[in-house]
Amino acid sequence: MPAASAQPARPPRTPTDYAALIAAPDRSDADRATDKRRDPLKLLEFTDARTGMKVLDMGAGGGYSTELMARAVGPRGIVYGQNPADQGQRGKDASRREQRRRPAKISSPRYGRSTTRSPPM
Repeated sequence: MPAASAQPARPPRTPTDYAALIAAPDRSDADRATDKRRDPLKLLEFTDARTGMKVLDMGAGGGYSTELMARAVGPRGIVYGQNPADQGQRGKDASRREQRRRPAKISSPRYGRSTTRSPPM
């Protein structure tokens, strides 16, 4: 019979109120419309993003999911929004427009381009 491996006990964590993050009054009308087709609650529950985490959003596009993750990780965490270096000009322009309209108080997202060999971590 194999011996059980001892795992260090993790302290209990306070669950993140993802519904409150999604309902934040400073989120844009465009994001609220996008919520209807993307179901952000399922995304946040699946990723289990929480305070203080470091997150990489690969293929971040305009930053819709990046911004949600930034809300979940809070000011002690950091979220990198990565887009491929070969993203077309139309996609780059759309990404810049979306990034500019993000609430100023969401400070943890950092956007940039990288290759798969050099992520911004």
